[in-house]
Amino acid sequence: MAIEDFIDASLKEDRQRTKLQNRALHKWFKQVSDALISMGMTSDRAFSSMEIVPTPEVVKSAWKQVQQQLLSKESTTELTTKEIDMVYDVINKVLAEGESHLHIPFPNMVDLLNNTIEVPHDKRY
Repeated sequence: MAIEDFIDASLKEDRQRTKLQNRALHKWFKQVSDALISMGMTSDRAFSSMEIVPTPEVVKSAWKQVQQQLLSKESTTELTTKEIDMVYDVINKVLAEGESHLHIPFPNMVDLLNNTIEVPHDKRY
């Protein structure tokens, strides 16, 4: 399925992503990378790219590649709240349906404020 297939045709004007969403985004990058590392997975298996350790920076790079292809936006600062969800949905689907079968929910406000998010270790979804 092409990334363009995930675009919501009814997408309306939306506001820029929030600071809290940005925190959630970076927390999610770390959670995905930690979970993939704990599973012994490399980025080539998780993202079908080159073989490197899936650090938060690698996850962010994958995010930005999807973001660019899907929305033609270079920076996460340009994203709206709905666009954050769109990019997350694409990457989450790729990870869940790929070899890792990994699903990490996007952090919510309560999780961020309480710092209570657990990263699944050796657990496949």
